[in-house]
Amino acid sequence: MIVGSNQSIRVIESFGAVVQDLGRFGYEKGGISRSGASDVFSARFANLLLGNTTGAPCVELTGAGLAFESEREITFSVTGGVAEVRVDGDVRVPQWEAVTVPPRTRVDIGAPVTGYRVYLALPGGVRAKRLYGSVSPLPPLGFANDVASGGTIEYPAGPVGVPAVPGAGALAEPFRARLGGSPHRIGVLETEQAGMFEGMELLYANEFTMSPRSNAVGARFDGDTPVRRDLGEVVSRSVPIGSIEIPSAGELIALLRGRFITAGYPVPAVIAKADIDTVAQLRPGSRTSFERIDETEARYRLLDQELALRRLTGSERVTP
Repeated sequence: MIVGSNQSIRVIESFGAVVQDLGRFGYEKGGISRSGASDVFSARFANLLLGNTTGAPCVELTGAGLAFESEREITFSVTGGVAEVRVDGDVRVPQWEAVTVPPRTRVDIGAPVTGYRVYLALPGGVRAKRLYGSVSPLPPLGFANDVASGGTIEYPAGPVGVPAVPGAGALAEPFRARLGGSPHRIGVLETEQAGMFEGMELLYANEFTMSPRSNAVGARFDGDTPVRRDLGEVVSRSVPIGSIEIPSAGELIALLRGRFITAGYPVPAVIAKADIDTVAQLRPGSRTSFERIDETEARYRLLDQELALRRLTGSERVTP
């Protein structure tokens, strides 16, 4: 963490938490992945609850919890997967709301019981080292922003944004509901390369199981997949976030925000942008199904997210 004119909280326990923002923009042509928060909607909402900018750095927890203590009064927010948030071990406080606690208060964020990733936002955004304009980890270059037990998390001193009013978290209710139920339904748009596969209906008729080999680069699923019939060479080229690859029968990979820029497998379908966050919230063993949608439906799903964020801030300047 960087130092300077900042305040800090003391990390009591951390299990693999990292600092994330919305990633790197403008560097993909040089082979640098965007990376960034896996569940962008949850990260943005957490920041906007505190009056932060939508892309301010926050803390991302993956399948685990975090405990911290502040010497000062502090306002924070916790979004993402469903987790128990307690103050001084006794008082449970809500997620998806701005919460203020007095000085020398211990806050425990439990491991998510539904969903997989949880986000902690602090006033003004977390202060951390940057690479190519972003605080997000970039493992291929050895760049990390881990949150370690016994360390501190820095955030700005002085005036910051105005927190949202109580009850603002209700705006996220339709998106929080995506974490419930099984199997999860993921919208995809087919590409022209779908014709290279036999049995594309298998993608929509079957359920798939999230593999423990999944990570921020790609979500891996086991299941009965379409089979590639056109075995012609595919030239390596850039692939978008959300691309679906089927490298072999019975395995499907959905490329997430940490994906490598280029790939040599055909891409028969791409996950709708609004549904990538849902994939990021799937834990190993989760059951998933895919549904074919068109561009209009994909735009509506994204617009629903954007409208919730705009209502939260009252600003028309919030963009995807």
